[in-house]
Amino acid sequence: MGEHETFQTEIEKQLHQWQTLIENQSKAIDSLKRQAEQLEPDAKLQYLERIKELENKIETVKDKMIDAQQQLDTIKSAGEEAWEEVKTGSQHAWDDLALGFNKAWEEMTTSFDQASSKMQKRIPKE
Repeated sequence: MGEHETFQTEIEKQLHQWQTLIENQSKAIDSLKRQAEQLEPDAKLQYLERIKELENKIETVKDKMIDAQQQLDTIKSAGEEAWEEVKTGSQHAWDDLALGFNKAWEEMTTSFDQASSKMQKRIPKE
């Protein structure tokens, strides 16, 4: 397998991992919504607003995924000869996308953890 194909494969694996993370976090956010329904009206409204913020952060992460997929498409369309010309730029672009994804993901998971922790304290015990 050549360098071009190896790079493509690495990006495809990373995109798949990110997609799995997003799907799992989206399910966790759905769980938070169900938990918020158990809260008193004022607390419920507060947490639904926090959940909306989380959903917006997930959308930011999804936008990074779209950018990454577009980068992958560009890399795939580059033939072997063109690959040598775009290799360095592609690597830098991918590194920037990965950094952006990781930053957005970290912000989203931190917000999620905070919201989840606070909500757990407010859910009535059965």
